[in-house]
Amino acid sequence: NYTTRQGVQWFQDPAGHTPTNWGVNPNTGNIETLNILENQAESDLMFRNARTQYYGIDVSGGSDAFRYFVSASAALDDGVTFNNEADRYNGRLNLTSRPAEDLVISANAGIGVSRIDLPTDYPYEEAVYAGPADLARTPDRRGYRRATPESRYAKEHNSLNAERMSAGITATHTPFEWFTQKMTFGLDLTNQVEDQFNEFLSPEFAQFYSANDAAGSRRTNRQAVIYSTFDYAATGTRSLTDNFASTTSAGFQVYTKSIRDLTGSGSRFPAIGLSAITATGTSVTATDELVENNTVGVYLQQMVGWKDRLFVTAAVRADDNSSFGEDFDLVYYPKLSASWVVSEESFWGLDVFDQFRLRAAYGESGQQPDAFSALRSYTTRVSAVGGATVTPDSPGNSGLGPERGVEIETGFDASLFSGRLTLDFTYYDQKTKDAIVARPTAPSEGFGGSQFVNIGEISNKGIEVGLGAQIIDNSSFGWDMNLNMATNKNRITELGLPGNVELGWTTRHQEGFPVGSMFAPEVNFAEFIPGTEEINRDTMRCNDGDGGQIKCDTDAWIYQGHPDPSVEGSFSTSVRIGERLTLSTLIQGKLGQSKYDLQAWWRYAAWQQTELNLKPLEVAARPGGVGDGGIYINEIAEAQFGASGEFALWINDASFIRWRELSLNYLMPASWAGAIGASRGTINIATRNLGMIWTKWQEYPHHDPEVIDPTSTFSGNREPQQDTAIPPLTSLTLTVRLSR
Repeated sequence: NYTTRQGVQWFQDPAGHTPTNWGVNPNTGNIETLNILENQAESDLMFRNARTQYYGIDVSGGSDAFRYFVSASAALDDGVTFNNEADRYNGRLNLTSRPAEDLVISANAGIGVSRIDLPTDYPYEEAVYAGPADLARTPDRRGYRRATPESRYAKEHNSLNAERMSAGITATHTPFEWFTQKMTFGLDLTNQVEDQFNEFLSPEFAQFYSANDAAGSRRTNRQAVIYSTFDYAATGTRSLTDNFASTTSAGFQVYTKSIRDLTGSGSRFPAIGLSAITATGTSVTATDELVENNTVGVYLQQMVGWKDRLFVTAAVRADDNSSFGEDFDLVYYPKLSASWVVSEESFWGLDVFDQFRLRAAYGESGQQPDAFSALRSYTTRVSAVGGATVTPDSPGNSGLGPERGVEIETGFDASLFSGRLTLDFTYYDQKTKDAIVARPTAPSEGFGGSQFVNIGEISNKGIEVGLGAQIIDNSSFGWDMNLNMATNKNRITELGLPGNVELGWTTRHQEGFPVGSMFAPEVNFAEFIPGTEEINRDTMRCNDGDGGQIKCDTDAWIYQGHPDPSVEGSFSTSVRIGERLTLSTLIQGKLGQSKYDLQAWWRYAAWQQTELNLKPLEVAARPGGVGDGGIYINEIAEAQFGASGEFALWINDASFIRWRELSLNYLMPASWAGAIGASRGTINIATRNLGMIWTKWQEYPHHDPEVIDPTSTFSGNREPQQDTAIPPLTSLTLTVRLSR
């Protein structure tokens, strides 16, 4: 089999996705607007049409005694920014041998090499926050906020290079017809280098930076990761009677993980052309870390079947992990499930059903703590006399155990009208308890760090529905469609700590609300003190969250939304014309999540800076806010709460439905494929991310509600923002697949 893909991807309408900023032009003294990417020449300096390529080949064959599979591929993708490209090369070999009638040995090996130049948001950030006030900056930045895009590209070079090798061997032995045992050993090795390199800049670009930044820097992290697994499983199957069958399984696993980190960094190269960390002159540092983790698990499972229509399975698993506290014993995870094909019972009289199956399950699972979380630890520092000494860090927790998940699931699967209609339904109720949380320690304990403890409970409930329909199916025309939907109601049912856990400007963990919910005050009423321009804080009133009003104090922070969708869904349909041509499309959506509009907040802050330049009538024309009685709500909020009082105005529903993909697939005639030495071939043309069908953010046209800047959720603060992240790229690809 041979596959090649050629395509292009691009940032659709950069100017339309970039906010128009306003401010005072120092050269004219007038309030003006600026969207720097409306200038096509500037947009071309920032973005490009990026080529994507893929080449793959695989060969397989053999006999009953020996089979093989060999594959190799190369994916060469450019990014839409000039500092971004990714080259990935992969190879795989699978071998299966049957040296004896009761023994099968399988071996596999894979290798992967990636060379990635990582993008940086900084060039685009310069355009997002560019305003009229920047037009007068010296040196000439052409309106960009801090530096021109070409100087950013010249300065910043981030890369991630990795080599990965995996290998495994499995022996399956069946000494008796009713008994099978399997033993597997696997190894996964990864070596990667993450490099952040800022060049020593020439005078052409150094003029936009401080002397320290223009002199460059480098930080290199080398990481070696080793995973190994050993797995033994034995299964016995017996027919107890004509109607009852039993399957008993038992086994154990051993997992090991080792991560070795070496990091070096330094700043200020003495001259252009130097790049080694040893060539830097200041802030030269190095760190060396080793993390090891081991897990041992055993399990026992019993399944009983009745007339091949009713199946009941019970199992228990016990795990021990090296990161558990020394006083924490084994953790046990039970499981119970049942499945009943009701449509095969004699009382079932609904002939439209081909099959109707009920199912239910109860299960528990867990997530172990990070390495060293349970251990009492110390750290080094410089003593008063200049030597090295040790000081307490974390008190540890000898009773620390895993996070526990408990889930109940029920549902059914149905097939109707000779398989023309399928329906899957699932209801789930999941609770996560004993969450691992870092709790601050009292200084009197002598440890300055946090202590990891098991506390709290989180609830997730919802349904999952899948509907498939084969509407028309004949030799000349076919039409089918699929609809999938999932809901999730997330709540913190028990926090385990007094008060709330503050995560970011607006986000917090609070009992009775979703994880990482967003809170902010909303001012409903305010007035000036007569004869002054001061706000009367005694008469100010805020929304209480229940349709009423309360005094605007610290209790006025109310729930504004959460960062995760409550509903996710997709709809796909395909139309087949004849036996060769198929047209397919996919629509996806997420509903119920909220996002913080950092760009709008920044533009408001920039507008505040022009306050002295505004005439009274111009106040009413400010974008992104609501006035009440001649008073601008943001001014009221800031007067009472500081900058955080404005956040309610910038939290928006980020629900969306997007037209994700449209593709055309053509099955080549045998004569076409034969002309190039193939027995079968297909041609596919596809385009992705065609555009937004619906979003509540349509009043903010520059936003894409699907985009979350990864830096906005740094350190778990879950403050979802778009900021300067680029929306999903639009792409067009041509793929040819040939088989022989």
